[in-house]
Amino acid sequence: MGAALAINLDRAGHAITLCATEFDGPFIEAIEKTGIHPSLDHALSNSIRISEFSDWGAALEVTDVAVIAVSSTGLRSTFGTVTAALSSHAPVLIATKGWDPETGQPLSNILAADAKGRSIAWLVGPTLAEETASGRPTALVCASETIDTAKELADALSSPVLRIFVTSDVTGVEIGAALKNVIAVAVGMCDGLAEASGATFTNAKAALFSQGLVEMTRLSRALGGRDETVIGLTGSGDLFVTVMGGRNARFGRLVGAGVDPKEALDHMSTTVEGYEGCARALKLAKDLDLDLPLVRFVHSVVHEGADPSVALVSFFATWTKAEI
Repeated sequence: MGAALAINLDRAGHAITLCATEFDGPFIEAIEKTGIHPSLDHALSNSIRISEFSDWGAALEVTDVAVIAVSSTGLRSTFGTVTAALSSHAPVLIATKGWDPETGQPLSNILAADAKGRSIAWLVGPTLAEETASGRPTALVCASETIDTAKELADALSSPVLRIFVTSDVTGVEIGAALKNVIAVAVGMCDGLAEASGATFTNAKAALFSQGLVEMTRLSRALGGRDETVIGLTGSGDLFVTVMGGRNARFGRLVGAGVDPKEALDHMSTTVEGYEGCARALKLAKDLDLDLPLVRFVHSVVHEGADPSVALVSFFATWTKAEI
């Protein structure tokens, strides 16, 4: 997603440096050989500079805005590295989704202590990186407690086919973006069960999708988020695109078809946020005294060894409340 956003910012006329992490060596090699980003199957403009991890400092010293798009596991350390070299007045736009791996808290809560007054915004919404890079119509939300910061960054990134809306509801945006990965694993499992059995599970998928939005709303509301955020782009929209084509749904499909969850992770060879996200969501729900039965269903399969078909029937048998 970081590269996809870089491509769009380059199209908008900004001078872009794409900073590769220490794990991105194979991507750099592929781009240098072919000019094409291997995950996006899209060419990078010659005007986009690529900086290796050891050279970040030089690039960041002259940067007006930093965009961070790494996994939730690496966000805090990346944020520290970036802000140490970045000008104190330069805002940071974060396109990472999930919870802090150490505390299970929303990432915005964790970074607030590290920000030291720096403006931070979050870029969230229903996006597949390949489509974003190719310039197909896409809509996102930029969230910041300082709405002027959100507007400034949205204006910089927007184009006729990339629409960026703004909100001050950081909590609602973040909870939707994180929990949708867990819900997508559940819906994906239904596709895997269908594949394994030859029967359709469309009714079950619809029920899990709607219950996922209910649980998303419960958690967001408990943390101070607004209900309308959940039914918008960063809740229902992001969940829809992840269910239709995201890696968390693909992981769920493998598990539903009978692949061991850890083997499915190895097969994916990419970060599946919903795998650890279900445990973090359950911990947060326990602290808030909330009931999230769909999240429990996912956790029972991917972490406790429950059979997906048995766990799905158990979920329906014990599911007593479909309201917020």
